[in-house]
Amino acid sequence: MAGIADGSDQLVPGRVITCITRNDEQFSGAIIAADPFSSIVMIKCSNSKVVLVNLRQIKSLQIEDKTEPIPEIPKKFAVAKLEQRLLGNVKEKMNLAQEDGHEKHPLGAKIIQKINRILECKWEGKNIVVMTAGIEIRPPFNEANVFIRKGGNKQGKERIQKLLSKFHEEEKSSCMH
Repeated sequence: MAGIADGSDQLVPGRVITCITRNDEQFSGAIIAADPFSSIVMIKCSNSKVVLVNLRQIKSLQIEDKTEPIPEIPKKFAVAKLEQRLLGNVKEKMNLAQEDGHEKHPLGAKIIQKINRILECKWEGKNIVVMTAGIEIRPPFNEANVFIRKGGNKQGKERIQKLLSKFHEEEKSSCMH
């Protein structure tokens, strides 16, 4: 949207804006923070509602002439938790990027993607290693090929076997439909 790039110098803390997203969600309030490089704006909509808006995903932006005192960032933000989520997301993206660079077993790629939603795992040669559980899954990636590594335990092995069993059942049912 051309108007956003032209008005980015007006997106300063305290400025009141109203925007409508491509999903027809409307947000109005005072800007708490703005990052022109990532096109993200933090808006305090009410006493209890703060939203992050990606300016690349809006269809309408109205910048009011009035400004309000710069709103305080609510103290309820768990910064440590947000940093932990950020670190986890970065690790996940790095693992996915690493996976894309290798030609692995397609079924294994689906399994690692599924398990990575719950537990941290990665490729190690042709095997999938579930880091947090100390478990290794070897081709052909079924319940019989789950092994305990150093630091792993029987409960972790059983959990991974259940996940694999459920995964294979879902794969069979999706192939039948």
